[in-house]
Amino acid sequence: MRLWMCVLLCFLAVACKKQVPALEIGNVVRFGISGFTVGDSLEFWNEGNIMATVGGTFAIDELIAVPVTGQGIIEIRKQGSTQVIATRYVATTPFLQTTSIFHDNGKIYDKSVKLELKGYAMIDSLELLLDGTVITSGIENKFTPFVNIGAEEGMQRELQIRNKKNGNVLSVRKITATTAVQKIFFYYDGKDLIDKVNLAPPANPAYMNVTVKLEPSLPEFFTGMPVDLVFYKQDLSKGLDAVVKADIKISLSGDFGEPVTLPPLPDNFRYVGRLCRTGTELAPYDTTKDLLPIRNLGTNTNFVFSPGKSQLWIIKDVKSRRPNGPSKGTIFTLNYTDLSQYFQ
Repeated sequence: MRLWMCVLLCFLAVACKKQVPALEIGNVVRFGISGFTVGDSLEFWNEGNIMATVGGTFAIDELIAVPVTGQGIIEIRKQGSTQVIATRYVATTPFLQTTSIFHDNGKIYDKSVKLELKGYAMIDSLELLLDGTVITSGIENKFTPFVNIGAEEGMQRELQIRNKKNGNVLSVRKITATTAVQKIFFYYDGKDLIDKVNLAPPANPAYMNVTVKLEPSLPEFFTGMPVDLVFYKQDLSKGLDAVVKADIKISLSGDFGEPVTLPPLPDNFRYVGRLCRTGTELAPYDTTKDLLPIRNLGTNTNFVFSPGKSQLWIIKDVKSRRPNGPSKGTIFTLNYTDLSQYFQ
């Protein structure tokens, strides 16, 4: 009985195969579509049916029937529209086929560029606009980490960074298709936007690079006087005043200057940076009305040496008065903010 049933099943299987002709090789292909769409969702149509509806970054993988003597057609439309904005053709061979679609606010592009965004807005919200259209906005470090945009050979697109509150344009740059991934770094302090800084690491990984911009905040500061950030070596076992000049200085102006390289120090030593009138060790302040003695301590409490790193400092001066006690007098110190994390 079991043998007879097996023979019957084989016969039925053969009969069924004869009734439904098999598709010839090349009639069905596996078609992959990847890319992104900005501003609108897209619909992919084949033979009058929607294959997929996508938004943002997408990847589609479908089996598509193709006539032996012809080619399959995939139509791309905006979601809910009957207008075809792009067409992709599917050949009978090979079995595996792929294509890409980069749709950016109504236009199809041949290539794409990934903008990696890393920035910080201390005050006010900032907007990033591509060809006049806002692509992201934020305050502090709350910006979209990356944005995909369409691009073509020989074409330039304009990226603006502007203050969302008042519309002031803070930065303009051109984006081309020559580099697939482009890094956009910026820092905004409420007044100036910094977006072009070269933070190459030191040649010797045991050393440290420092690039500095001075933003004086004290009314006693001698405006217009040339000043240096002079580095000293401090022996931590002997107190704040146990310092020796390190023969390293940075001439300061209103912008970031050239980096200086600091070699490592022995154990129990650290660097101290002090603001001095150029060519002297005097503090660049009018101290005629201040309580004596005058102590110019600089970065004595907050300097951190980081081997192999390149730091980007904004330094601000601070003054305190101590009317009595062993530390009696007027003390000038420096606070610095390291911005390097926003440019690496």
